[in-house]
Amino acid sequence: MVAGGRTLVNATFASRLETAQGGEGEPLQVFHLYPNGVRENITSRIDSGELGGILELRDQVVPDMQDRMDRFAAALMLEVNRIHRQGVDLTGAAGGDFFDGLNAYAAARANNSGGAAVTAASITDLDALALHAYEIRFTAADTFDVVDADTGAAVSTGNAYTSGSAIAFAGMSVTIADGAGGAPAAGDVFEVNAFHGAAKTIEVAAPIQASLDAIAAARGGRVHRRGEFEPDSLPARV
Repeated sequence: MVAGGRTLVNATFASRLETAQGGEGEPLQVFHLYPNGVRENITSRIDSGELGGILELRDQVVPDMQDRMDRFAAALMLEVNRIHRQGVDLTGAAGGDFFDGLNAYAAARANNSGGAAVTAASITDLDALALHAYEIRFTAADTFDVVDADTGAAVSTGNAYTSGSAIAFAGMSVTIADGAGGAPAAGDVFEVNAFHGAAKTIEVAAPIQASLDAIAAARGGRVHRRGEFEPDSLPARV
C-alpha cells in the first residue's frame, strides 16, 4: 500500500497506523505513527490498496450517491406538488401538496472563521425553486455574494449584510445572524439548497394520507405515509 509515494506496507515491512476523529462528528482519519512518536495525518494521501478503496467509497462514492438520491427525491416532490396544487378534490377544495419533506437547508461551512450562524431557512416560492446548490460567500464582514455552486454563475454580488435580516434568492429565504463569536469573516461560506436529506424526509402529506387511509379502510387495510399498502389480513393460500 502506498500513500503519497511513501510505501506503508510491502512484503517485508508494515508501518504502524491508527485512526482517530479530527473533531466531533467528523469522519475517521488515518494517522501514520513514526518511531519517534510523531503522528501524521495521511488520509488524503492514501490512494491505492484496500484502505484507499474504502476511503474513496466513504468520501466520494457514497456522498455522490446520497446527493443524487436527495436531488431525485426533491425533484419528485417539487414537480408532483406543483401539479397537484393545480387540481381540486371532489368538494372543490384546492389540491395542496401531495408530498411533505421538501425543505430549505442552510449551514455554515465547518472551517468558517467568523461567528455568524444560520438562524432560519425556508422555501418561499415553489415556482422559483431550481433545486441547485448555492453558496453565500462573504467577501467582508458586511458584504456577501450568492453563487450557484452547480453552475458557478453569480446570482447576486456585493450584497450588504445585516445580522438577522433574511436573504432571499431562488425561491428560498435564509437568515444569518452574528453569534457569540461575532460577525461573519471574509471567506466564510454558507451552503444552501432545497434537497439536502430529501430522500429521508419524503412522505405523503397528512391530508392525502387521511384520504388514502379512508380508501384503504374500505379495502380492508391501510397505507403508510411511505406509500405501502398493508392489508389487515392476508388471503388464505389455496
